[in-house]
Amino acid sequence: MKKSKLTISLLVLIGLFGCSASKPNFYMRSLIHLESQSAIVSPENQVTGITFTLAPAVQAEWPTLSERNFSTEDFSDSIKKEFRRVNLYDDAPKTPNLTLIIDLTDVRLRSTLQARDLGMATGVDYIRANVSLKDASGNIVLKSYVKSPDLYYCPSKTSVLGIPVAGCSSKERAEWLYQDMAEEIYAEITGKIKVENSGR
Repeated sequence: MKKSKLTISLLVLIGLFGCSASKPNFYMRSLIHLESQSAIVSPENQVTGITFTLAPAVQAEWPTLSERNFSTEDFSDSIKKEFRRVNLYDDAPKTPNLTLIIDLTDVRLRSTLQARDLGMATGVDYIRANVSLKDASGNIVLKSYVKSPDLYYCPSKTSVLGIPVAGCSSKERAEWLYQDMAEEIYAEITGKIKVENSGR
């Protein structure tokens, strides 16, 4: 009897620790890094530039992504907007300061037809990236892997008698991904807990 209880206890512990190890808690991670990361980016130490690089897999998909209105310029604008909101981005610095480098490692953006007419059967949209901060001397002061939440639905879709007829464009979904990713990047490099934007 004692042996069976011990076995059950061990299985419960393995299950608990296994889950936490394979799927780290975002909020706990943010709290752990709050002190060390928040000192890197501040209103006195702002980001003054954003650059993008593309991993080979993304380069190979770039013609298709471009056709579907994926744009690093629009992505950059979303990040700037998120950082300006808390005075962490300077558009016209007297001298360059921190540069945010976004290395896109994996991007998936379904066509309008796929997402609107076939929905979840065609999978999800997402952005994955290695994000780093470089100081004015060219030193990397922070590196992290950041991913957007998977977007499996359409922000807007018009149906007639249950048949989708409009909405769900690839450009619209890309804009949602930019905003989600901008919030994740902000939370990651500042150590702040992400707050859901209910106003979108």
